[in-house]
Amino acid sequence: MAKLLFRDGQGREGAVDLTGEPVYIGRAVECVVRTDDAMVSRRHSVVTLEQGRFWIEDLGSSNGTHVNDLVVKKQVLNHNDVIRCGSLFLRYIEEEMPAEPPARPEAKPQPKARPPAPAQVAPVDGVGDPGYQGALDTVLPKAAHEKQMKELAAELQEARAEVSRMRAVLKDLQKVLIRALKED
Repeated sequence: MAKLLFRDGQGREGAVDLTGEPVYIGRAVECVVRTDDAMVSRRHSVVTLEQGRFWIEDLGSSNGTHVNDLVVKKQVLNHNDVIRCGSLFLRYIEEEMPAEPPARPEAKPQPKARPPAPAQVAPVDGVGDPGYQGALDTVLPKAAHEKQMKELAAELQEARAEVSRMRAVLKDLQKVLIRALKED
């Protein structure tokens, strides 16, 4: 069994068991992993099961889906991969690791799958689930997450300042055009 552990920009944490059903990530109500981060699209990405492996696919989001700090359109997931959508961080966990990973997963025959159960979301607080206690901090410590949030906030502040400068330039240009039209 595989699962996704996640932490959003507000520090909320959770876990989703991957059962084979598509798991949508985004701001929309129907998304299993939801956030209110404006940097995340309504339907940002989806995790699906294909050929016995879980894949993440970007659904045309504005800010992209990152796996281990690389922007991806569609990517097979491996144990401990870190996925980022805006300020939302997810960690892919495989509970049962094969002794040797197959060279070509498509070449191995797949066992008959049971009908998938709906994805279940549970809070991750370490209580009753000691195997995952602090699992997100192993890959992305809260300090690193806070640093990332501060960097994103600084970028946003710079963008807002640039918009203000552009507005001032446009107002000046508008005044010049109005004067030029009055003179004609």
